[in-house]
Amino acid sequence: MHIPAGTKCVLGLRGRHGYRPTAQGLLALEDHAFNSDRNRPPRTDGPNIRPWNESMTERRRTPTVALAVALATAATALVALTGPTAAQTPRNIEADLTRLEHSALARFRMQQDPVRGEVIGVLIRGTVSPDLVRAMGGDVNTVAGDVMSVRMPLSAAPAIARLPGVESMRLAMPLEKHNDLAVVDADANGKRSQSPPLQGWNGNNVVVGFVDSGIQYQHDDFKNPDGTTRLIGIWDQNVGGSPPAGYGYGNDCTIAQINAGTCAQTDGEGHGTHVAGIAAGDGSATGNAVPQFKYVGMANKAGIVMVKTLFTDQGLIDGVSYCFAKAAALGRPCVVNLSLGSNLGPHDGSTDLEIALNSMTGPGKVIVGSAGNDFGTGTHARCTSTVAADSASFTVPVYAGSASTDFFLLDGWYEGADNYRITLISPTGKTFGPVNKGSFFVAPAAGGDAQNADGRVYIENGTAPTANGDANVYIEVSDVSAAPKPRNGAWRVRITPVAVATSGRVHFWSYSNLTPDFQDGTFTTRATNDETVSAPATADSVISVAAHASRASWTSSAPGQPGPWAFGEVLNAIATFSASGPRRDGVMKPDLSAPGSAIASALSTTWVAGGAGAGYDARLAVDDGKHAIQQGTSMSAPMVAGAVAMLLQQDPNMGPTLARQRLVLGARVDAQVTGQGAVPNKRFGAGKLDLGTVLPNLDTVAPTAALARPNGAEIFLVGTNESVEWTAADNIGVTSVDLHVSSDNGLNWDPIATGIANSGSYLWSVPNTPSTDALVRITARDTQNQVIDVSDAVFTIASNVDSGPASLAFAVRKPTPSPFSSATSIGFDLPAAGTGSVGGAWPVRVRVFNLAGRLVKTVVDAPLPPGAHAALWDGRDERGLRQAAGVYFVEVSTPVNTGKVRAVYLR
Repeated sequence: MHIPAGTKCVLGLRGRHGYRPTAQGLLALEDHAFNSDRNRPPRTDGPNIRPWNESMTERRRTPTVALAVALATAATALVALTGPTAAQTPRNIEADLTRLEHSALARFRMQQDPVRGEVIGVLIRGTVSPDLVRAMGGDVNTVAGDVMSVRMPLSAAPAIARLPGVESMRLAMPLEKHNDLAVVDADANGKRSQSPPLQGWNGNNVVVGFVDSGIQYQHDDFKNPDGTTRLIGIWDQNVGGSPPAGYGYGNDCTIAQINAGTCAQTDGEGHGTHVAGIAAGDGSATGNAVPQFKYVGMANKAGIVMVKTLFTDQGLIDGVSYCFAKAAALGRPCVVNLSLGSNLGPHDGSTDLEIALNSMTGPGKVIVGSAGNDFGTGTHARCTSTVAADSASFTVPVYAGSASTDFFLLDGWYEGADNYRITLISPTGKTFGPVNKGSFFVAPAAGGDAQNADGRVYIENGTAPTANGDANVYIEVSDVSAAPKPRNGAWRVRITPVAVATSGRVHFWSYSNLTPDFQDGTFTTRATNDETVSAPATADSVISVAAHASRASWTSSAPGQPGPWAFGEVLNAIATFSASGPRRDGVMKPDLSAPGSAIASALSTTWVAGGAGAGYDARLAVDDGKHAIQQGTSMSAPMVAGAVAMLLQQDPNMGPTLARQRLVLGARVDAQVTGQGAVPNKRFGAGKLDLGTVLPNLDTVAPTAALARPNGAEIFLVGTNESVEWTAADNIGVTSVDLHVSSDNGLNWDPIATGIANSGSYLWSVPNTPSTDALVRITARDTQNQVIDVSDAVFTIASNVDSGPASLAFAVRKPTPSPFSSATSIGFDLPAAGTGSVGGAWPVRVRVFNLAGRLVKTVVDAPLPPGAHAALWDGRDERGLRQAAGVYFVEVSTPVNTGKVRAVYLR
C-alpha cells in the first residue's frame, strides 16, 4: 500500500463488511455497522419463553384449543374449495421445520409478542393460498411470484408447513450493510445543474427508495427549496405503531408527519442517511462558511422513500414492495437501492429472496444492489473432491462472549447430482458426523454429551428443499441449550465423496455472531476471493455494483484534526474490499463499478450523538460539518441507483434489463479496468459508471421554432385535411413537438397533436369550429428546454357549405374566383324537396376532378336542405397536398340532378 508523502494515513482492521475502528486509527465504519438486531439488548429468557430444547410438538400447544380448532377448520374449508394441487405431492416437511426448531439463527431472529408468543419471519415458496396461511395464524405481507414473506408464531410452523401448495418454508436470513468527487467521476455533473434552479436529468418525477438503517429526514439535503420534505414515506419495521396498509408490523410515517417533524424514526447508525444522500441528496445543507451544493448527490430532485429495515430478507422483500407501492400511488417510476446483503446462499441467483425480487421488477421498477465487501475476508472456501476427501479450516478468533446468542455458521452448496458425507472437527479434536446426504445431526442438550464443551453443533446435509435442486450443507455451532460458547481455534469441515458426477466442487460461505464485538471467523485453508458477490446483488434482475476509489483523501472538520485523512485505497483502482465474481454458476457479476471509497454524503446527527459507541468518529465529518466520509459498496450502489433515477426521468417505462444494458454499454473502460482482465471481468464487471454517452448533457440552450402555416389570412375548411408546417432546430436535437389550435385569438387552446416528431409538417383534420380568429401554436422541446411560436396573424376556419333561402330549381354557378390561388367558392341551388330527397333534405356530393377524370377531392358529402349553397375548395387533395396548377372540374350531384363547372387553379 503506497501512501503519498505528507499524507496522514489512518489504518484499522478490515472486517467482512468494511472497516472497524481501532484505538490506533480511523476506519471506514459503514460496512461493519451492525444490523439492527445486533444493537438490541441481550435476550434473556423470561416466563413466556420456553426452553430451547423443548420439542416443536410442545410449541404447537401455545394457541388455545378453541383457536387451534377454528384455524384448522378454516384451513380445511379452504382446501376443499381450492382442491388438490401438484404441490400436495409428499415432501420432506420435517426438513423445513428442523432448522426453525434447532438453529441458533432462529433463536437470534426470534421476537417476543405478548399475545402470540415467539414470532419469526419466514419465506414460503409455492402455490399455497395466502388465505390458508392467514387462517393458520401467519401474517402474509408480500406476495412476489411464488414467494411470500410471512411473520408467524413459531407454534404455527408445523401446520403451515403442511398446507397444500407449500414447496418450502425457510427461515428469514440475516442481512448486513455493505459499508463531490464521486459525482464528477461518474460524469453526472454534465447532466444536471448542481444548484437551483435544478435543471436537466435530476430525477424529477422519479422515486428513489431505500431499505436501510433509516434516515435523518430533517437534513436539508432531503428538502425542497421551500423547506418541505422530499420524502414521500418512511416505514420503520422495528417499532410498533401504525403499520402500512397490507403489512402487520412497524410504523408508517405520512408526509404530513414528516413535514411536521413528528415522525419518530431516526438513523442511529448513519448508514441510510449517507446512502440516501449519495443517490438523491441535493447538497443544500452546509456550515462552517462552506458554500452550499459542494456535496451533491446524483438525482438531486427525486422523491425519496426510506424503509428502516429489520435486516432480514423477509423484511427486505416487504420494504421493496412498500417503495414500489408508494411510487405507483403517485404514478411515478421507482428505483430501489439495496446497500446490504447476505453472504449466505448458493450465490447463483436462486434464493427465495432473489426469486421474489426478480418478480417485483419490471417497467418503471428497477433494483440496484451492492456487490458486498467480502474480498480478502476469508469468508468463502472452495473444496474439490471427486475421489479422496478434502477439508477446509475455519478459525474462530478469541472472543469474550456475552449473554446474547453466540454462534457461527457455514453454509455449503454442492451439485444435486453429487453425494457427500459431511464431518465437522472441533479445535480439540471432537468429531461430529459423518452426516450422510439427506440427514441431519443435532447435538444433545447441554450436559448430555461431553462434546458440547466446544459448543452445540447442528448439521444438515441436503435435507432442505432448494429452488436450484442443489444440496445445501448447513453447519452451525452455538451456545443455545445452555451449551458453552463456540470454542475459538481451528474448526475443520471435511467432505467425503460417495458418488460424484460433476467436477466435485463444494463451496462454503460463513456468517459469524461472536459477541460482544461481533468478530468474524475466517477460512484459513481453501479460502478463495472469487464468488464473493452477496445476495441479492447476484439476482438476475438486480443491477450489481462493485466499488472503485475516486477520492484519495479528505479534510476533516474535527477540532484540531484537519488531516488530510485517507483509507489507503489507490485512486481509480478497484477497492481492496470490493467483492469478486463470478456467481457460483459462472454468470458474471458484478455488472459494473462506481465510486465507493471516501465518499462524502449526508451526516446523521443521531449517529454523531451516539459517538464511538455507535461507531462514529469526528474525523469522518468533512469541512462543512453536515456531510461525512464513508466507504464500501454500500456507497457505490446508490451512485448507480441515482444514475438509474436519471434514466427513468428520460424513460419512465424503462425496466431493469434496459437500464443495465444502457449502463453497461456506457461504462468507462480504462487501464485499471482492463488490468483485471477483459470486460466483463470479475472485479469491475463491464467497467466504471460513466453517464457521458448514456444521457445527453445538461442543455441550457432552448430550441428555435417558427410556424410557417397557418401564419395568417389562410382559409381552412371544416372537415378538410390541412398541413400545419414549421421549422425547428436545436444545438443537441429537438426531441418532440406539440401543436395546439385556438378559435378565440389565443384565449383558449385545444391540442392538435402532442409529442410528435420534428418532421416539419403535420396533416390536420380541421375541426368543426368555424372562426375568423383562429391561431395555431407550436411548442418545440429538447431534453430540458422548450420554445413556443404562434401564427403571426389570425386565419379563418370556414364551414365548407353556406346555405341561403329556398330555390325553385337546381342550378350550379361558376366558381368565384376563377382563376384562384387560395380558395374558390362553388355556388349551387337545391329545389324544394321532392322525389329523391330524404326527410326534406337532398343527399348532395360536391367533388373535384382533374382533366384526366381522376377524383381529387370530395368537398361535400352530406344531406342539405333546399336553398342556395356554396362550397369551398382550396386546391388540395384528400391528403392535404397542393395540386398542380391547371383546369379542374367541379361536379355537384343529387339523386336527381347533376351539374359541372370548370375552375382554374394557379400557384
